Amino acid sequence: MKGGYLRTSNDFLIFGNAIIQGGELLIPGNESLAAGGRLMYLGNFNMTGGKATFGFSPLGSLVGRTPINKTGGTLNAWASIFEQNGTQMSYTLVPYGTAQLATFNDTGMGKTIKVLEFGRLQPHNFDVKLNIISGSTLTIPSGFELNLEKGMSGLNISDYVTNNGKLINNGTIVLPTESTDEEVREALAIIKPTGQGTVMVPTADKPKHYTNSGEPMYSMDALNLTETEAYGDGYDWRVNPEGGFTLTLDNLAVGKGGINLNVEEPVKILLQGKAMAQYLNFDGIDLYNLTIGGKGTLNLSDGINCNATNGGSLTIQDGVNVTAGGYILCDSANGNGGELIVNGRGTTLDVTNLSGIGAKARGFKVSNGAAMTVHSSERGVFASEGGVTVTGGSTLNVFCTYGVYTEGGKLTVDKTSKLITDSTMAPFCLVDKTNTKTESEMVSLSAFPRGTKICSVKNNNFGNSYTCWTVVPVPATEPVDVIDTPLMPYIYGGVKGKVTFAVHKNSSDDTTSGSGSASTTNYIITAKAEKGGTISPDGEVSVSKNEDKTITITANKGYEVKDVLVDGVSVGKVTKYTFEDVTKAHTITASFVETKDEVKEEVKEEKKEENSKAVAFSDVKDGDWFKKAVEYVTEKGLMSGVSEKEFAPNLSTTRGMIVTILWRLEGQPSAKAKASFKDVADGEYYAEAVAWAAENNIVGGYGNGIFAPNDVITREQLASILYRYSKFKGYDTTKGGMAVREFSNYSKLSSWAGEPTAWAVNAGLISGTGNSQLDPQGSATRGQAASILMRYCEEIAK
Repeated sequence: MKGGYLRTSNDFLIFGNAIIQGGELLIPGNESLAAGGRLMYLGNFNMTGGKATFGFSPLGSLVGRTPINKTGGTLNAWASIFEQNGTQMSYTLVPYGTAQLATFNDTGMGKTIKVLEFGRLQPHNFDVKLNIISGSTLTIPSGFELNLEKGMSGLNISDYVTNNGKLINNGTIVLPTESTDEEVREALAIIKPTGQGTVMVPTADKPKHYTNSGEPMYSMDALNLTETEAYGDGYDWRVNPEGGFTLTLDNLAVGKGGINLNVEEPVKILLQGKAMAQYLNFDGIDLYNLTIGGKGTLNLSDGINCNATNGGSLTIQDGVNVTAGGYILCDSANGNGGELIVNGRGTTLDVTNLSGIGAKARGFKVSNGAAMTVHSSERGVFASEGGVTVTGGSTLNVFCTYGVYTEGGKLTVDKTSKLITDSTMAPFCLVDKTNTKTESEMVSLSAFPRGTKICSVKNNNFGNSYTCWTVVPVPATEPVDVIDTPLMPYIYGGVKGKVTFAVHKNSSDDTTSGSGSASTTNYIITAKAEKGGTISPDGEVSVSKNEDKTITITANKGYEVKDVLVDGVSVGKVTKYTFEDVTKAHTITASFVETKDEVKEEVKEEKKEENSKAVAFSDVKDGDWFKKAVEYVTEKGLMSGVSEKEFAPNLSTTRGMIVTILWRLEGQPSAKAKASFKDVADGEYYAEAVAWAAENNIVGGYGNGIFAPNDVITREQLASILYRYSKFKGYDTTKGGMAVREFSNYSKLSSWAGEPTAWAVNAGLISGTGNSQLDPQGSATRGQAASILMRYCEEIAK
C-alpha cells in the first residue's frame, strides 16, 4: 500500500509480503474493544510510513510467522507471531502503538473475568508469550485480567513476559498461585505495571491482593455498613458531627461481596490510598447523597449502583481517581433519577462496560478541569432528562454507539472544554419527545469539526413521534434517517469514528476545530519554594498522565530545608521528591530555615512549645482506647495527624514510618553512608532514617536489597524493630518468658520473630487482639502503633 485510504471490517490474507509505505489502512473489525479484523501475512510485513489501525483482539490483529519490520509510520495493532520448533509451538503477542487488553474466552465475546492466559498451557503443548516493545503501551481496563498464573512449575514469568514499553494496569494482574510476598515483588520488577489496578495471588484460603508496586493490601470478602460505626484493617466508618457518615479507605481490597452502604444519610468516601472492590452499592431508602474524594484511588471490577425513591447525587471530586469495569447507575424508583458530577482539576472517572450502557443518570456535569472517559458497547453517557454539561476546562471522552444520549436534556460544551467521541452510529443523539425545541435549546457547542453540521430528523415509527438531533457530514454520504427500536432510536447517516468537539487552539476566529485523536491528558504540579531556597522546576509544571516527575529542592547558602509539603502533608526534610504514575494534580511546597545556631535553638523551642499542645482530632473521641496514646505521641512529636483534624487511628502504618519515628526519637542522627537498599531512593522522607537503622542493625530488610518502606508493617515486625532498637540502646531485653505461648495462634509467629515478640509481650508492649489471638502477621494500625510507642517510652526508654 503506497497511498490512499482503505477501510474494511473483513479479514485480509496476504500470501506474499505486506508493504505499507503511505496512506491509511483501517481494519476496525466489529468496531468494539472485544475483537477486530485481522491481516494475515505468510511472507514479511514491512512498514516504512503511513498509518495502519486494526480492531484490537487478544489473539492478534496481525498474524504471521515473522516479526514486523517497522521503520516508520504509525501502527496500532496486536501482532501475533507464530513459531514452531519440533512439537513445541509458541505465540508471541506484541502490542504496537496504544493497545487495549480486550475480552476473550472460549465462548466468544462479552464481559468476563478471564481474558487471556500467558505461560505454557497444557495439554496443548504451546507457549503464549507477551512482549511489550519499546514505545508501545498496553492498558488493562478496570474489570479485566492479565492472567499469568498458568505457567508450569519451574517456568519463570521472565520466560513469557517482556516489558520494554509501558503496561498500565487499571484492572487485575493474576500471578501464580501461592506466590510469596518476595516472589510478587520479583515478578512485578519484570512486569513493571503502573496505573490504578491491583495484583492478585490465588491461595487455598482466599486471594491475596497487592498494589502495582507490590505492597500488600488488606483483604476482605465484603464490606456491609449500616447506621452503626465500625472500623477494621483498611477502613474506618464514622458518624460525621455535621450529619451523615464518612468511610475512610486505605490499602483495602474487597471481594465479590462488594461495598454496601445501607444508610439513609449522606455518605462521604475518603480515599487515603489505594482501594479496590468488586462493586459499590448505595441503596438509600429515600434519597442518596454520595461523595467520593481524598488523595487516593478507587478501582471497581464492576460498577456503581446508587438507587433511592427520590434519586440523589453521586459526586466524584478533589482530584481523586475512580475506575469502574461495569455500569454506573444513578437511579430512582419514581423515575427522577439522580445526578452524576465529576468535578475538579485532576479528578478522573474511567468506565469500561462492554455489555451495555456505560453510565446512566438524570444528568451529568463534568466541570472545573475534571475528565470522564467511557468505553461501552451501547450508549456511553445516557442522561434521562437533565442533560450533559462539560465546562471549566474539562474533557468527556466516549467510545460507543452514541457518545452522548439524552432524552429531553441539553448537551453543552463550553469554549474551554472538549467532547471527544468515537462512535459507530453518531457522536450524539439528543431526543426531543415534545417535538417543540429548537437547536439552541438542545445543543450548545463552542465548535465542531469542519465538514460537519448539526441536523435534526423526526421519528414516527411504532406510533412514537419525536425529534432527534445529531451531527452529519457535509455533504451527506447517505440519507439521514432514524429507526425506532425497543431500546433506543438508531440514527443512520451520522458522522462515525473519532470526532473532537473543541475550540481549535490555532484558529483565528475560535469557531471550528479539527477532528482526530484526543491529545494526551496532562496534569499540573504546582511547585513553590519559600524564602531561603529554590525548587526545580517551579511554578505550574505540566505532566502527562501516568508519567513520573522528580522535583528537586535546594537550600541557599546559610539555609537548610525545614519541611516539604506534598498536597498539604509533610514528607520531611527531603531534597528530592518524585511524583510517580501521575493521575491527578498535585502541589509541593518547600520551606527553609537559617542554619545559624541561635536560629536553630529558636526553631527548636518553637517546635517544643508547639508539640506541648494537645491536638484535638475529630476521629479520636473520649472513650476511645487509643485516645491517651494519640495525645502522647502527638505531644512528643513522634507522630502527627494525616490532616489538621484527623489522626486516622485505624489506618495502616508502614515500615518506613516506624523507622522514621524511632529515628526522630533518637534525635535524627546522621548515617555514615546512604542506605544500600535499592528501593530506598535518595531524598525520600525515610531515606536517612532507614540508612541509620540499617547501619545500627535495627533493620535488615527482606533480602535481595529490598527494604519495602511502603509495606504495611506487621505486629511481629514492629516488635522485632523495637527489640533491636532496645538492644542498640542497651536496654534490658532479657525479659522473655512463656507469656507469648498463652495465645492460641502463637504457632503462626515467624521463626525470626519468636524471641523479640516474647520480649514485647512480657514487657507489656503488645497484647492480644481479642479471643486470645496474637495476630503476629496482622497489620499494626496507627492507633496500635501509638499505644505501643507510648508504652515503650514510658516503660522501656525511661
